[in-house]
Amino acid sequence: MGASVLINACWYQRSRRAFVWSSQEQNLSEEDRSFFGCAAQFEIRSGITIPIAISNGAIAALSFVSPKPNLTTHEEIDPIVASSAVGQLHARIEQLKVIPSMQEPFYLTPKEGTYTRWLSLGKTVEDTADIEHVKYNTVRIALAEARRRYDLCNNTQLVALAIRRGLI
Repeated sequence: MGASVLINACWYQRSRRAFVWSSQEQNLSEEDRSFFGCAAQFEIRSGITIPIAISNGAIAALSFVSPKPNLTTHEEIDPIVASSAVGQLHARIEQLKVIPSMQEPFYLTPKEGTYTRWLSLGKTVEDTADIEHVKYNTVRIALAEARRRYDLCNNTQLVALAIRRGLI
């Protein structure tokens, strides 16, 4: 990313507002000219970057690029319209049901799978132990091992991952 775009990104971090950028900006450094030269090979000459709030108070940026040498905004960018556009884009991506071409192997032992399935049905670890006629610690340790194997923090993450991978 060119320095001028990074400067704009730093400005954005302070103002938390969308910004417009282009290769036509004044006082571009050699690095910036090189960056925009490479981008021009893909017909990218300008764009608009929109902030997106993500988890834990972090901010991501969504950029729409253009082959136009310069973009101007005659009026303020409406954050509600921008958020709506991002939401529609996200919904469309979700509908595609894209599956990563490479996934790390994920497995649960038969016991882990059974216990995880009970958790997914709203049972507690204690309930699961009673249903399966095993000791509480047997269930707790089996679930802890599965969480440790995949560096998960809690049983909710384990259930979510097992559902996403189609194991339960």
